[in-house]
Amino acid sequence: MPTNLGHEAITAKLGHADPSMYLGHEQIYPNTTTVTSFAFADTSTVSNAGATRVLNIGGDVGSTFNLTGANGAGSLGAQSLSSSSQAFNISIGSNNSYGAAGRSPSVTISPTGNTILASGLPTTRTLTQAAGPSVTNYSANGTIAVTTLVNNTTVVNGALKWANGAKFRVTYTASGTNNTPWAALGGYTSFQIRGIAYGGSGQTTATLSNIQTTNVPMSIQPNNSNLYWFVWPTGSTTPSSQSGNAMGTGYVYQADFEITNSNHPSYIQWYVIMATGTGYTVNGDTTPLISNLVNDYP
Repeated sequence: MPTNLGHEAITAKLGHADPSMYLGHEQIYPNTTTVTSFAFADTSTVSNAGATRVLNIGGDVGSTFNLTGANGAGSLGAQSLSSSSQAFNISIGSNNSYGAAGRSPSVTISPTGNTILASGLPTTRTLTQAAGPSVTNYSANGTIAVTTLVNNTTVVNGALKWANGAKFRVTYTASGTNNTPWAALGGYTSFQIRGIAYGGSGQTTATLSNIQTTNVPMSIQPNNSNLYWFVWPTGSTTPSSQSGNAMGTGYVYQADFEITNSNHPSYIQWYVIMATGTGYTVNGDTTPLISNLVNDYP
């Protein structure tokens, strides 16, 4: 006959059977195991490159638990102690993105089955990981001016438009800059003097000519895509291969643009932008506007 505790039956299996006991539907663990220690062997700051840190856990053999990582620390999931003191390798991921803040990788232990934690033992252990490399910021600004060289216009549906052959001289004069280097730019299209055509029947095409510079200590090659001029040193292809500055106070860039199709825009908006490379900003931004806007109507 079953043995009763109050109104609930206690069932026990002996011999080769499972020695689990039940109080009603609740399992009673006759023998508990205890985790008595839980700490990282090395608590020094983890570099932003990441590392593997040893997590030492001690207690009764057979203790079972889950190890859950956070904030860059890896999770090991379900684990058990096969000896009274055991080392577990915790992988700490890299934190080396530019501008990444420092963080606190942590591992939480959660006992399972008949395992308990010793009184007062913390459930989480936390490390400190270094911040990523800092972002270098430069300031740059300037003024763009546009002069009409060839005033070709046409009338479309009663509206005056720019016509094929219209030609413009665009001059950009840098000011208020702390000598932004070419190395801070993302590529050869990252310093753009732009003309955006509005109100036309399609894409406005254009050619670039007569590049002139003042106070710029290098020659500039004529790379353009229609009304865009990609300002870049002659013979250079990547920022890392180019020394010197793209921007300095008093630097002047000038070129002529000529419309070569009959898109007939209502006006062209001119301005200058930069796109920075990894680890750099200009004026606190990765794609800053570094000039005024000029809307050029016929």
